[in-house]
Amino acid sequence: MSLPNYVLERPWSKLYPEGLKPDLEIPDEPYYAALDRVINKYGDRTALIFLGDRMTYKTLGSYIEKFRRGLYSLGVKQGDKVGLYLLNTPQFVIAYFAVLKLGATVVPMNPTYTPSEVEYILNDSGAEMVICHDINLGNVTDVAKNTNVKDIIVTYLDDYLSPIKRLIGRGAGRIPKGKVIWRENILKFKKVLGMGSRKPPEPDIDVDNDIASLPYTGGTLGLPKGVVLTHKNLVACRHQFLSFVKPYWGDETHVVTGLLPFYHIYGQVVIMGGGLSRGDTIVIFPRLNMDALLKAIEKYRITIFYGIPALYNMILNHDRLDLYDLSSVQYYVSGADVLPIEVEKQWKERFGRDIIQGYGLTESAAVVAINPFHRYKVDAIGIPIPNTYIAIREIGGEKFLDIGETGELVVSAPQITRGYWNKPAENKEAFFEAHGKRWFRTGDVVWLDEEGYIHFVDRAKDIIKYKGYLVAAAEVEAVLYDHPAVKETCVIGVPDPAVGERVKAFVVLHDDARGVTAQSLLKWCRSKLAPYKVPQMIEIRDMLPKSTVGKILRRELREEELKRMARKVVR
Repeated sequence: MSLPNYVLERPWSKLYPEGLKPDLEIPDEPYYAALDRVINKYGDRTALIFLGDRMTYKTLGSYIEKFRRGLYSLGVKQGDKVGLYLLNTPQFVIAYFAVLKLGATVVPMNPTYTPSEVEYILNDSGAEMVICHDINLGNVTDVAKNTNVKDIIVTYLDDYLSPIKRLIGRGAGRIPKGKVIWRENILKFKKVLGMGSRKPPEPDIDVDNDIASLPYTGGTLGLPKGVVLTHKNLVACRHQFLSFVKPYWGDETHVVTGLLPFYHIYGQVVIMGGGLSRGDTIVIFPRLNMDALLKAIEKYRITIFYGIPALYNMILNHDRLDLYDLSSVQYYVSGADVLPIEVEKQWKERFGRDIIQGYGLTESAAVVAINPFHRYKVDAIGIPIPNTYIAIREIGGEKFLDIGETGELVVSAPQITRGYWNKPAENKEAFFEAHGKRWFRTGDVVWLDEEGYIHFVDRAKDIIKYKGYLVAAAEVEAVLYDHPAVKETCVIGVPDPAVGERVKAFVVLHDDARGVTAQSLLKWCRSKLAPYKVPQMIEIRDMLPKSTVGKILRRELREEELKRMARKVVR
């Protein structure tokens, strides 16, 4: 089947800011090279602000080098996998770049993962080291014996606070502290900083093939999939994104929010990687406290705010919003989920600025498309960034569709992953070759207008987006099926403008089940899943709708929920 004209002509490039070419030369360098240049050129600039304390680029560079030497003395070498099980803290930044500068691979993990989730990722990735906080160390030690992990490095949340702040914070109970039983293979983060007396050899990075990061995303078969991101993938995405926004943001440095988690690809590449490669100052928040966030915007005169739709909605509905001055913010950016039109309109009315919406996936190293700031379309998720080819393909078929037709978005670009880690069957399903290009099937249903804006219609039904997190329905179902009283289950996403979608589970119990309630099943899920994956609603039924061949009809359950919601609105 021939390609429609728009695929190669890329009409969206006419909407690029003046001077931006549709094809850029991607730097042929490791992902950490840009940060090294900034450290050497702007060492005295503030790189990070964490709970009020500042760290310059020179100091950050010194810590990265010391930690790199410490890891090398522990035997970390090129090609090894190192798990980062950390909240947003300076330690995440230090560890992330130290690992990369050894030629090793970062395996970022959600710090709210339960032991079983941590165990799966450590085993699947083959990681032999984990860097974690004291507050989640127990989750690692609980499963370490079932993995290949040899060393665990532990850091405290207040390791990089001034002594007086540390004393006050702990005395007032504001800084949580976990129990640590020190063993031979459990080391202090700060001790590792002083362990390396010998400078490691510089790794010979093959940017096209060496894996920089191996983040995990929801799997359709119930288990997360490791997304292989090479140095080239990360460098490409960062370069494409920054080239797109530079005409608007200029060459001056900015102060940006570092609230969105760094383990997530949005925080990892756009916020942390993008900000540090420009010489920006990142104000880091370990977790969301709305008043602390709004106060920081005012105090540090933050100029770029990175958020997700649910966060913007929360801010609009915060009862103390009027107490804070947010006038310093020049640009609001949204990703990880579709921004409701109503939230954007309310925001524009309240603050006089658009929330610039973008679109991407873990598989695209963060970004596929972003709205041009000067031609913003509130009902579109953006136009493809440079070097990015997109097409609309027939759902479940091979035909390429034309402008205005609805189908699955497929992408061919240098930022696209080379595949899923050790998942040949899923790679075969997700990628295909056509017309001399390798295409990735996003699973998202969209249509393209004549100018090249992408309009989102729906997403793959078995992936639920809750507050920007990806929740695989099959993973939640697998946990419920492990309960001895559960006979059948089906999990869906229920639309909710406040959070995107809420997780709801329908359950049929075995006939001989006694005393099992929705609450007891929720307790079971909380022990097995990260908080954002736990169903907000569990409905116990006598039966579930099925097809003639016995397949549970997820579609019918979704339709039931939509009808139920419609009836509530009518009433």
